[in-house]
Amino acid sequence: MRADEAPPILAIDDADLFGAELSHLVREISSARAGHFILLGIRSGKVDRALDATLLKGLPYYEIVIPHLTDADIGKLLDVLDRENRLGVLKGKSRSEQEIMFRSQAGRQLLVAMIQATSGAPFKEKAVEELGDLPVEGRQVYALVAVASAFRFKLTKEEILVASGDQTNASLNVLDQLIRRHVITQLEGWKMTILSVLDIASLPISC
Repeated sequence: MRADEAPPILAIDDADLFGAELSHLVREISSARAGHFILLGIRSGKVDRALDATLLKGLPYYEIVIPHLTDADIGKLLDVLDRENRLGVLKGKSRSEQEIMFRSQAGRQLLVAMIQATSGAPFKEKAVEELGDLPVEGRQVYALVAVASAFRFKLTKEEILVASGDQTNASLNVLDQLIRRHVITQLEGWKMTILSVLDIASLPISC
């Protein structure tokens, strides 16, 4: 990327694999030559751990969260999986059955769809891994919502902050980030939050 013939755009998937060096790498590339655009793919729960806001201070950046799948998205995704022979357990089922599995099991989340609907593996295993990826503050909020969801309760933002024992702006920012990144789902109109993970009742969550 230091070379004169370097491409103007650098895309890195699973960028968190660079660990603590990622922020230094981004700053170094950005400082090497004006006009570089860096695209990083990072799982929601790892963003804050992978990127150091202090090291990136002064660099313009935008965070884009993958939205939930629409019916049209599900249809197109099934077409691609079928064409590439990647339907997994969906192979041999009718299109309507495939779409139902995406809607009912995947909850319209792309990651869940690709893991559970096509492999048949319980997404709850991914939820435990997701919990471990979060920073300490996010882990506490995630665990609180998970326990409440396991008992079929929904929590407001205020209840989550009171239960966490920390009603500062920092805790509110952590909660808002988890909602914005679809780690926790906010129900419109009710102003309540529930965990976006499926079959949460059987998760071995402790807090």
